Amino acid sequence: MNPHGIESEYPFQCILLPKNLAFSSTKWNQLHSQLKLCGINSSFYSYYNNNKKEYYNGLKLLVGEKNDFSFFKTLLITLQFFHKAGIKLSFSHKFEKKLGTSHIKEFIEGKLNLNDFKKEINGKLHTFFKEAYSSLLYNPPPQLIRI
Repeated sequence: MNPHGIESEYPFQCILLPKNLAFSSTKWNQLHSQLKLCGINSSFYSYYNNNKKEYYNGLKLLVGEKNDFSFFKTLLITLQFFHKAGIKLSFSHKFEKKLGTSHIKEFIEGKLNLNDFKKEINGKLHTFFKEAYSSLLYNPPPQLIRI
């Protein structure tokens, strides 16, 4: 999986899978619809990776209004989508550390229920936002969007 399209023309603006996984256009359209509900426009994108000598297909993303967008909610929707579609996901310790929780994997795999997960994440979001607020540089400041 090349989730960020780092070697493509649009690094960190894409969600891509190797074409040989035969992830259907119907599934990409389903993800497109789910992302649209998160305030993200997307379009089908394909490119050839010269280093790996293979094609990748997926979506090129365009985030709309920043105050209507929740990175964390979008991440969860995307991970759940691929998990349900049968794409094998792996979560490194670095991934968990950067997001500040180890509960994402448990939630995606169904080992943690939604209410407990929301309580954990929203509490951490509130604490982080409160601590970071005095350091914000731009007005108006971003809004806290809970999951």
